[in-house]
Amino acid sequence: MIPFPASGHILPLLDLTHQLAIRGLQTTIFITPKNLYYLNPLLSLHPSIQTLVLPFPSNPSIPNGVENMQDLTADYIPQLVAALRELCDPISHWFQTHPSPPVAIIFDVLMSSFAHRLVPNSDVKRIGFSPINANALYSYDIRNANDFFKETHIKNQQSWGLVVNSFTELESEKFDLLVKRFMKHDRVWGVGPLVPIKAGPERGGASSIPTDEVMTWLDSCHVDKSVVYVGFGSQITLNKLPNGSFR
Repeated sequence: MIPFPASGHILPLLDLTHQLAIRGLQTTIFITPKNLYYLNPLLSLHPSIQTLVLPFPSNPSIPNGVENMQDLTADYIPQLVAALRELCDPISHWFQTHPSPPVAIIFDVLMSSFAHRLVPNSDVKRIGFSPINANALYSYDIRNANDFFKETHIKNQQSWGLVVNSFTELESEKFDLLVKRFMKHDRVWGVGPLVPIKAGPERGGASSIPTDEVMTWLDSCHVDKSVVYVGFGSQITLNKLPNGSFR
């Protein structure tokens, strides 16, 4: 399992790992030291899951000590992946020397160019994992993308399979398009919405707004007793305004 180092990407992949583990599959998760704590709930449930912990490579484009997108802006995605590519050799060595090497790699779709360089053996199946839904994945406009995202798009299409954190009954049309126009084969699976291994305020780190303040605000919304939730992703931080609203 190869996650992209951002909480909104690591956590769904770990939720998928949990589902594989309860079905008896043996898995190993690649991770860097400062992201290892994300695995604690999963490893407490499944001690048999292995970890491959490698030091984050030094890179002049990445501030020293940074190993997660929560400390960077979205513009740093290509640089972060480029830095992690420096670990291809030690991971490939791990593959070659492992007494029972894996038969498949499941990697975050943002890590596709990284994963495709690991093992030249075509017998090892490369399976992309999309933490976002089928509509968002398919609708991404590759025509206006930079070189990194164009390469990522091409490598994802070359994967043996694709796993999406959604379900076909919700997005049947988009799943059909992923099969016919994106992957051009039927090895596309909807496995979501993945249930969290462990829900709670500590999942993914501390909130920028105290939980009790959020609950108080929700309790105050009784005009029609409904609230619309909009998720902006892990790169967005909400700020409280003087009038009590959030931005």
